Amino acid sequence: MGKMVESKGKSDYKRRFEEALRIRDSGQLAEAVAALRVLVQEQSGRPEAELILGGLYLEQGNYAEALKLFTSLTGQHPASEKSSLGLFLSLWHLGRSDDAVAEMRRYLKGYDSMEYRRLRRDLEEEGLL
Repeated sequence: MGKMVESKGKSDYKRRFEEALRIRDSGQLAEAVAALRVLVQEQSGRPEAELILGGLYLEQGNYAEALKLFTSLTGQHPASEKSSLGLFLSLWHLGRSDDAVAEMRRYLKGYDSMEYRRLRRDLEEEGLL
């Protein structure tokens, strides 16, 4: 009986997650954010919804909320390139470039990232590093 309930919950989560993605893809960002917020609150431990939500926060310029989300995600999943990049971008847009660069260095110390290598090169070329 427990497995049936768990299985039903997973399919409900997947259906609601896919619906939030459809809403996002249709350009209704505020509605997608609302749907993903509910999903994240109800289903903690599902980083895919949190990553999408964080990306939407960045897209909307809501860097403070993105920072909270990506800080938490990076703490839970330090090897996640997407979480680290989201944290970097949040910090950078909030004017915390030293913290952003520190996050880039933290990630690159343990993991490889083509995106971070590109970012580092671009920042060096612009004299920002």
